[in-house]
Amino acid sequence: MLIRELKRRANRFLAPSFGVCAIAYFSYHLIQGNRGICAWQILENQLLKAQERLSSLKHQEENLENRVKLLRPGSICSDLLAERAKDVLGYVHPHEVVVHTNNK
Repeated sequence: MLIRELKRRANRFLAPSFGVCAIAYFSYHLIQGNRGICAWQILENQLLKAQERLSSLKHQEENLENRVKLLRPGSICSDLLAERAKDVLGYVHPHEVVVHTNNK
């Protein structure tokens, strides 16, 4: 009789205990798991950073494309191109004379 009573109490206790443990297990993995809420937020932050970087790179690409377009033969005055090459690169033809002034 005592053993039957213990089995009945154990059955009454084990089923709810198992259910609580299962709920706790799945709740933990819902929040902290590899595909949980925390991982989703981290991925969302990484996506935002990647989108910002993409936007920055696209803007940089557009600027470079515009600069290259200006260097095409029909787009820029050859005198202006030669002047910029001399100014930026220090390029000078052998027959040219350079006069330095102290205008600053």
